[in-house]
Amino acid sequence: MLMSIVSVCLIAGVLVLSAARIVVTASRAQSVVDHAAIDAADTLSGRLPGYACARAQRHAENAQLELVSCDVSDLHARVTLRVTVGTWTGLVRAHAGPPPD
Repeated sequence: MLMSIVSVCLIAGVLVLSAARIVVTASRAQSVVDHAAIDAADTLSGRLPGYACARAQRHAENAQLELVSCDVSDLHARVTLRVTVGTWTGLVRAHAGPPPD
């Protein structure tokens, strides 16, 4: 009986730690995609030099994430990154640009 309780507690602990790892990684990835979209929009506006999607790609590579898409229109940038933790895979998205008139 005691071994069963210990086993259940260990399994529950592993599941909680795995879920926490996914949440932390997804949060970090959201921060990266936010910065990538902002930098891409700043590049489109001329505030930063270079190419908008190249900046987004650089953010993704630095964070070891995959750039799925980078769409630019006028001064707006939409960036999507893929994040993988173990067998879990998700997408994080961000949009940046000037406020609507």
